[in-house]
Amino acid sequence: MVNKTFACNINTGSNILVASLVPDRPVLGVSDLESRVDLTFAGGSVPDWWRFRTTGTCRTSSLNVATTPPASAVACQDWAVGSALAGITSYTLNAFQLGKASVQIVSGLTSGATADFVTGQEYYVFSLILNHVKTVGTGAGAGCNLGACIGLQYVELNTPTPVRTQTFFAFSFDTDWLTIWQGGILNSAGGLNCAFTTAARTSTWGSVKSLYR
Repeated sequence: MVNKTFACNINTGSNILVASLVPDRPVLGVSDLESRVDLTFAGGSVPDWWRFRTTGTCRTSSLNVATTPPASAVACQDWAVGSALAGITSYTLNAFQLGKASVQIVSGLTSGATADFVTGQEYYVFSLILNHVKTVGTGAGAGCNLGACIGLQYVELNTPTPVRTQTFFAFSFDTDWLTIWQGGILNSAGGLNCAFTTAARTSTWGSVKSLYR
């Protein structure tokens, strides 16, 4: 668990959150991955600063995904060896739990290529890039300074032959990726409830491929 802090005083720069997976079983012939990241916010609603990809908000394009590992990720193997395409296919505000949101990320290989995942190897999955645009000044979005919890819920590995999906759940086994934003407190009086959100999975690898046509 890592605490990320930002003074919320500039519009430049970014924070990068890296997701990785250590499989407890081999999965051969993987063509694409699908992942979900859940966010829980203090205050009982999703702040404007965190309302990405929502029409009419000020930071629509401030959350992005990258498939290239950062230079510091020396222990992770890039599963796609630099050839993956990726995209955020949805950013969903939870209609039943107003202080929660979910990000759906899909990445995959093209031209029928596949990759093998072996047991015990740590694989780089993706990076979420959260920029600081419109944090201060005219048109800025409020809520950067509020506490938040950010967690990787699962990674799905999909194989075309045979067609199947192997799911690795982050919080129960395989990997443990939880970031606390601005000192958010887990499960304590007056703190944040970082239980999973329940947004539906609506994205597919086909929807990501369409982004690059």
